[in-house]
Amino acid sequence: MDMTGMALCGVKGTRFLGPNVYPEAPDGGWGWAVAVAFFLVEVFTYGTIKSFGIFLQDLMEEFGETNSRVSWIVSICVFVMTFNGPLSSVMTNRFGFQFVVMIGGLLISSGTIATSFTTSINQMYFTYGIVAGLGYCLTFLPTVTILSQYFNRRRSLVTAVASTGESLSMFALAPGVCKMSFSALRDHIGWRHTMAVIGALQSTIIICGALLRPIIIKPRVTCEAETDGSSPKEQEAFSTQENAEDTDPEDSMTNNTSHAQNTSYSLDSELKGSVGTGDSPVQCLKDTGNISPEEKTLLHKEARFRDRTDIWGKRFDRH
Repeated sequence: MDMTGMALCGVKGTRFLGPNVYPEAPDGGWGWAVAVAFFLVEVFTYGTIKSFGIFLQDLMEEFGETNSRVSWIVSICVFVMTFNGPLSSVMTNRFGFQFVVMIGGLLISSGTIATSFTTSINQMYFTYGIVAGLGYCLTFLPTVTILSQYFNRRRSLVTAVASTGESLSMFALAPGVCKMSFSALRDHIGWRHTMAVIGALQSTIIICGALLRPIIIKPRVTCEAETDGSSPKEQEAFSTQENAEDTDPEDSMTNNTSHAQNTSYSLDSELKGSVGTGDSPVQCLKDTGNISPEEKTLLHKEARFRDRTDIWGKRFDRH
C-alpha cells in the first residue's frame, strides 16, 4: 500500500494537521478543537464588527464627516461578507478549509491594522469595508460548515454553544462592563492604536484556521481491509479461486472430450441394441427416461437418420 492509502486510513499521518478519518461522524474527538476554533472566530468576526460603533464619534471628529458616511464603513463590510458567500464555497472546495480560513484571517488582520493608518473615510471603505469584509467572508462560512461535519447527534447543541462567542464578545467588550474593553483601551491609547491592537488580536484566526482539519468518513471495514489484509474466509475463497485458475486447460479439454466420446458410444450401443431386438429407435427413445436433454437430441437425430436409410433401402430393393 502506498503512503496515500495509509494516510487516508489514519495509519500514518505524514502531513501536519492533516485530514481525520472516521468511520462515522465522531460527535467529539478533534471536533471539540474545531468547536473552540469556531468560538474564537465568532469573537473576532461578528463580535468585532458589532463593536465597531465605539469608534463612530472619534471618526466623525477626526475626519469631519457625517454620521451617515462613517456608518457606510460597516455597511460595506457586511455587504462584502455576505455577498461573497459563493466565492467562499468555491474556494473551500478547491483549496480546503484550512487554507481558506487562514487566508481570511490574514485579510482581516491586515485590513484592520491598515485602517489605523488611513487618512480619510474613503480609504477606510477599502481597508475595512472591502479587504476586511472579504476576510470575514472567507473565515466564517467554512468554519461553521466543517463544524457540522464533525458532529451528528450533538450538532445543534455544539453549534449553538460555539455561536455564543459573538454575544459574549459584545458583552465583554461593551463600554462600562469591562476595564479591558475596547472603549477603555481607546480612551487610554487612542482609536488608531486600539484599531491596531484589534487587528493583532484578529490574527488569532490564522491559528484557528490551522485547527480545521478536514474530516473523511470512511467505513471501518474498508480501512481494515487495506491495512490488515483480508479476513480468513476471504483468504480461503481467494486460495480456492487460485487453485481453480491453476488447473491445466488441456486437462479440462481432455476430460470434456472423453465425456463426449463416452456419451456418443453409449448412444450408439443403445441404438444398435434397439435394432438387434427389432424395436424402433423411437421406442428406445421412449424407454430412456433418465438421459439428459443433449442426449435426447442426439437420439432424435440418429432415429431420423436410420428411418430415412431404411426407407431408401426398401425402395432400392423394389427396383
